Amino acid sequence: GQLLGRLVTNISPFLKNDPNFEMFETKNESALAKFKAACKTFLQAIASDEHPVVLFLDDVQWMDHGSMQIIELFLQAKDMKNLMIIMASRSEEGGYFVESVINNNRIKKAITSISLSNLGSDSVEKMVSSCLGF
Repeated sequence: GQLLGRLVTNISPFLKNDPNFEMFETKNESALAKFKAACKTFLQAIASDEHPVVLFLDDVQWMDHGSMQIIELFLQAKDMKNLMIIMASRSEEGGYFVESVINNNRIKKAITSISLSNLGSDSVEKMVSSCLGF
C-alpha cells in the first residue's frame, strides 16, 4: 500500500486505515500479488454507484506484461463494480493485448470492440476549419 501511495500522489489518506496495505518489496511473486491486491482494493474503495471510475488506457500495444496482468485481474474479478476500462491501441503497431482480452473466455464483463479507421484528408480539413472558426 505504501508503494501504491508513493506511485499515485494524494492516495495515502485512503490507504492508512486499511490493514491489507503494508510495505513490501517488489522483487518477487508474493510482492506482485500484494501489489495487484492493493490496486484492486484501491479501485474497489473509490468506485461506487455515486462515483463510478473510468480508466482510460491509451497505446496499450506498448503495455508491459505486469500492467497487462493487473488489467486482466480487474476484468476477471466478479466483485469489481462501477469500473469501466477503455483501452485504445493501434492495430498496425500490434494491438495483441486488446485482442487477447476480447477473446479471453475467463473475462465475465461486457466487452464492446470498436474499430476505427484513419480520417480522410477532407474530414481532417473540415474538423480543423471548424475548430478555427472558418
